[in-house]
Amino acid sequence: MRRLLDPTLDVVFKLLLTTDPESPYVLRALLTAVLRPKSPIAKVTVLNPEVRGEAVLDKGIVLDLLAVLEDGTLLDVEMQSEKRPAFRDRALYYWARTFSQQLERGADYHALRPVISVLFLDYRELGEGPNARLHSIFQLLERHNHARFTESLEMHVIELPALEGLAESERAGDAAVVRWSRFFAATTDAEIEDLAMSDSAIRAATNVLERLSADPEAQVLARQRELALTTYKIEMTAARLEGEARGEARGEARGEAKGLRIAVEDLCEVLGISLSDDRRTFLSAAGVDELSTLRDELKRSKRWPA
Repeated sequence: MRRLLDPTLDVVFKLLLTTDPESPYVLRALLTAVLRPKSPIAKVTVLNPEVRGEAVLDKGIVLDLLAVLEDGTLLDVEMQSEKRPAFRDRALYYWARTFSQQLERGADYHALRPVISVLFLDYRELGEGPNARLHSIFQLLERHNHARFTESLEMHVIELPALEGLAESERAGDAAVVRWSRFFAATTDAEIEDLAMSDSAIRAATNVLERLSADPEAQVLARQRELALTTYKIEMTAARLEGEARGEARGEARGEAKGLRIAVEDLCEVLGISLSDDRRTFLSAAGVDELSTLRDELKRSKRWPA
């Protein structure tokens, strides 16, 4: 039985990186692994450390972490355990909102600092196959020569399921991200303990996670968040199934209408009834009931109804 809270749950992920005395060190280590900066990250300031109870219960809200580095670079860090509609558009919107909110009226555009999104996903968003990666980095590049348009936009997407079947080149070249991904994706406490023994930063993260897991308030927040996300998933599945059922019903109705339309046209041909433009327009727009009534009338009276 697992004792520790699940860090792929967004509320646990945010608590892990914001609420404990060791959280700043854990956050710096995690960001260093992902961003691989030229110089060590000395300080990260979290701009939204609070985890509000109403936000936890809001199944549609994203519990992201907004932070700033010493040089002013802004970071949007989040964990998503469930696939959501239009994830990529939403991620880009969050980036754009964060970037644009830096400027006050009349401020110079030179004051804008880069915004980097760090997105951990516990599902496949970018697809599978031989070219699939654990850690994908997106920038704004010229299509032909790959010249970078700006340093202001960068998105890191880490897909935890990609750990299975990970290419050896990425396993060796991005070893720190691999270790952190294994920490988040671990399904047993023993796996986490094994990782903690070989990495001091993950040892610190494990310490924080253990304290969170023993905290009744954190336990309640985690249960509430799990319930909210489960409810969201059920509602989305129900909406999708209802939409599919409606689509099938419309498809069946269109199929039946098409069959009746052909039957009426054939009947008119047999009876020698000409189909004027007005009559063809009516046939194109008529529904099942109207077409069925028309067919019966043609059979009965052998002429187009007045």
